[in-house]
Amino acid sequence: MAKKKNRDRHLSLSEVQNSAEAWVLGSLRQVTGYKTLESDVQIPIGDAFCRPDGVTRGSSRIIEIYARVGTLKGSQKKKVATDILKFAAIQQQEEFAKSKFEIFFVDKAALASVTGWMKEAASRFGVALTVIDGLPKERRDQLLVAQGEQAEGMKQKKK
Repeated sequence: MAKKKNRDRHLSLSEVQNSAEAWVLGSLRQVTGYKTLESDVQIPIGDAFCRPDGVTRGSSRIIEIYARVGTLKGSQKKKVATDILKFAAIQQQEEFAKSKFEIFFVDKAALASVTGWMKEAASRFGVALTVIDGLPKERRDQLLVAQGEQAEGMKQKKK
């Protein structure tokens, strides 16, 4: 019986997003300027710290990855805005003043959702917003399924 549950188990959105983010990191590591990209690097901000999705050795590039297919919804936009604000705080520190800050999206519609003041803030703080092409169809489909299941779960909670 337990085997059936495992077989029927759907991947959670976070598992699928983590897989897509790992694909982006792997793809970027093939590109000059990103070959030393590491995950799980802590960057201090005051008496706290943050852990961006990727940091190159020497901190020349600091990145976040947004694995969402389709238009961003309310709280998803807030996540992007938070990343922009986090980058603005990091770059105020002398050792990161020359770092490049980038947010990578796996879908053009997600990137196109960053508009108005968020897009202006990214520009003013020097945060590049970029789509990384080539997400494998299987990963894209997994994201869509997981996003749909999450949306359905949210509808059920509201009832």
